[in-house]
Amino acid sequence: MREEAASIILAMIFLTFGCQSNQPKPSSIPEIEIEENTARVIGLRELFNASDLIKLEYSPESVVGNVELLRYHNGKIYIASPPEGNEQRDLVIFDAKGSFITRIAANGEGPGSIFSTTDFFIARTGHLEILDRNRRRITRYAPDGSFMENIPIPCEGIRFLSLHNQDHVIYRGFAYEFTEPKGIPYNLARNNANGECKFLHTLWMHPVFRDRAMDAGDFFFPNPNDNGWFICDVFNDTIFSLDSDGRIEPAFKLKTPDRGKKSDFINKLIEVKNRNSDTDFNLRLLELLNDPTIIKKPDLIMGLPAKEVLISYRRESKRYFATIDLANETAETFTMESNLLDNWFVFQYDTDKFAIVINSPIDLSRQLSTMPENLAALPENLRESLQKINTDVNPYLLVVKPDALFQN
Repeated sequence: MREEAASIILAMIFLTFGCQSNQPKPSSIPEIEIEENTARVIGLRELFNASDLIKLEYSPESVVGNVELLRYHNGKIYIASPPEGNEQRDLVIFDAKGSFITRIAANGEGPGSIFSTTDFFIARTGHLEILDRNRRRITRYAPDGSFMENIPIPCEGIRFLSLHNQDHVIYRGFAYEFTEPKGIPYNLARNNANGECKFLHTLWMHPVFRDRAMDAGDFFFPNPNDNGWFICDVFNDTIFSLDSDGRIEPAFKLKTPDRGKKSDFINKLIEVKNRNSDTDFNLRLLELLNDPTIIKKPDLIMGLPAKEVLISYRRESKRYFATIDLANETAETFTMESNLLDNWFVFQYDTDKFAIVINSPIDLSRQLSTMPENLAALPENLRESLQKINTDVNPYLLVVKPDALFQN
């Protein structure tokens, strides 16, 4: 587990420097400029007026640590979270109002058990699939929650999704450890029902990172406009689309405010690497990780109606959102007024909503007790709830409607 933890620490590095297609990129794809200087400021009151508050039920059976993965499907909220004192993730399931339904615990034995929830996916049919990296398999459950089968995956994976024909696209993370017979490195693979893992796509990784483990964060973003998914390539400022047949192509490029800084960091790392100084190399990596001016990865890439896309990221201690009009190749940018939102996590919730996770409501309550102006901006039900907290509780979810929050 130490190796896995180390690779997760380097997650942001890969998404800062990862992902270049080995196929030619059409020059005609839209290029969208993200302007932070003209971002419209959204206040706390605006945010909460466009949100529904969900308080996850708290009990010994339903306790949730930090929310590391979140999905919503057909009235159920699925959360991957490590229990306190444990590195492995349980999968905890709630209904749409936050009432506890069940828990699939890590470190299990027997049919339907998992070692840890590396990733999970809910198919359109309602089948739940859990990727168990350590056991190199996908565990499949019926819509009623009963165990169905274990699907072996010969290639180790850290992110995955299920295609319409029940093949799986698996992001492998360690491109230079797995090769085709011809010696081609690849880290996006397609696994069929017979357990055969075949090359699908190469996401580029700079040779300076060749001997270091790289993981990705939230990787496949659902795109309801095309019944497919988005894949982010932050180093090359490109967003790719993956359709339900497994085809990958560039969707659009971003002109981000940190353009150029990533290349500068790569050049510095190459210089240090050439001097064979591991100490200096690690110091440079820490410098990169802690640089607040670089966008590590988008938290959210979300398809909206009329071929629009919403992205969200953090930079320089601020949370930004940008609504992108692909037809006109324009973007409108928004930022949040309060620094209370800096460390809140964002996940796609439903096809037309996203969720902001408040991992520690009790910490938020303490912060707000010294900020009466922010406390007054909260809706009455949330304000009263936070003021009554005197012990640990499960995370709160703010389920946000983009069309209400970002309307002009």
